[in-house]
Amino acid sequence: MNLVEILEKTALDKGTYLAFIEKKETLDYSTFLERAGKVATVLKSEGIQKGDQILLLEPISTRLYLFLVALWSLGATVVIFDPSAGRAHIEKCLTRVELKAFIGMRKAMLLKCILPSLRRIPKTLTVDRLLKQSEKVAAEGYVEPLEDEAPALITFTSGSTNIPKAIVRTHYFLIKQYEVLDQTMDYQEDDIDLATMPVFTLANLAKGITTVIPDDSFSDISKLNARRLIQQIKKQHITRLSSSPTVALLLAEAAKETDDLASIRRLNIGGGPIFPNMLPVLKQGFKAAAITIVYGSSEAEPISELDSTQLTEDILNQMKQGKGLFVGKPVNAVTCQLVKGSKLKSQMTEEELTATFCKINEPGEIIVTGEHVLKTYLQGIGDEENKIKTSRAIWHRTGDLGCLDESGNLWLLGRAMATTKREAHTLYPFAIECEVCVHYNVPRAAYLFHKGKHLLIIEEPQEGVGLKVEDKAYIKEKYQLGEVITLKQIPLDTRHRAKVEYGKLIKLIEKIG
Repeated sequence: MNLVEILEKTALDKGTYLAFIEKKETLDYSTFLERAGKVATVLKSEGIQKGDQILLLEPISTRLYLFLVALWSLGATVVIFDPSAGRAHIEKCLTRVELKAFIGMRKAMLLKCILPSLRRIPKTLTVDRLLKQSEKVAAEGYVEPLEDEAPALITFTSGSTNIPKAIVRTHYFLIKQYEVLDQTMDYQEDDIDLATMPVFTLANLAKGITTVIPDDSFSDISKLNARRLIQQIKKQHITRLSSSPTVALLLAEAAKETDDLASIRRLNIGGGPIFPNMLPVLKQGFKAAAITIVYGSSEAEPISELDSTQLTEDILNQMKQGKGLFVGKPVNAVTCQLVKGSKLKSQMTEEELTATFCKINEPGEIIVTGEHVLKTYLQGIGDEENKIKTSRAIWHRTGDLGCLDESGNLWLLGRAMATTKREAHTLYPFAIECEVCVHYNVPRAAYLFHKGKHLLIIEEPQEGVGLKVEDKAYIKEKYQLGEVITLKQIPLDTRHRAKVEYGKLIKLIEKIG
């Protein structure tokens, strides 16, 4: 089934209901569908057809979604990469696909000057020219029939072997992902959502609610103007926001003394960990919002969800005592298990895999399976390290450690690669970081083992004096750390600015000496 069939049905049902608001322009569902159809007509005349891989470089905008729907209606596969990922990484990504065309805004065309792979793509088309041409044609209204496993979207993530893993989301995968989000995100018919993550905007289009495009670019969150974004939220009466922890915290900090975010009824946070010391700030800023914390990955989104009201005193105390980071129950659409041992293989019998399952509260690696969980990477590159195939299912290895408690709740302990052993004890990053952040109210902490030393890096608070000398000494003694280092800022991932970039952190520590 072609995903566009669902979007088309919703658009026909919603008619003149607003699909998008971008700056001073609005676009209802009927007009959105018609414009996407016109763009598809032009793309078809350019030779774009079923099975073609098309590179699309357009920032978060109404135009991005017009072209996604247009390309998918023709049966083409959209390829997207992060322009900020670095030249070498992008070149490696582009060698993984066979692109027929490069579509982008004019500024994106400048990348051809520095990326030889872009110059080798047979056809280059600008978004502006295609849109202008689309004004002169009629929408054919044809949607290419597709098999469920037809690829819709290819994106890239880093690989442990320095070879990018290409994540192929099929039409079926995206449909199932929407169905899971529909069951868990508590959509209301009159919702107005601020779009910061494409996965949620696609769900909005399928559900038939209004999406507002932010006035500010989210390409560099460190430069985000929180006050300007808050003014947009107030002006356009935004009722729901799905964002990374960093964006949510920036907004909450800026609005905590006001009621500027009172229109927001639901706040969904994903893309990085939310430690307990962050919640009071979020609740101060988003006073009227129900807060949901989503845990997942690019290959499986969502895995679990947590309503902030579930964070009872008992749960908070367990986090303070180093149990880990509480993320609630796995969603119904996913089967979640914890596995242990070094005998995990990419091919296993059911009996072999079951023998590795952890007991209640026993730490292990989180593996998941479900219809919205990625089954394989492009060309199978990455499957050996990240997939477990049995006769009944294909499991995705998240690379995260955790445990399931007596009630079936999931606790995160951190990345497996960042976990270390000392004598008879295992040191889990989130267990240490969570306890330190809660006890000492520091913005962020990162534990790592480097050059034979157990290190804890603590980020200085923007306000206040930070950790006292005696506190550092106590932490160092309690965890038998080689050193406690204080930094003004811990480096974070460029995408969400929510997860610690351990490679950059190590370089920074080495530079400090």
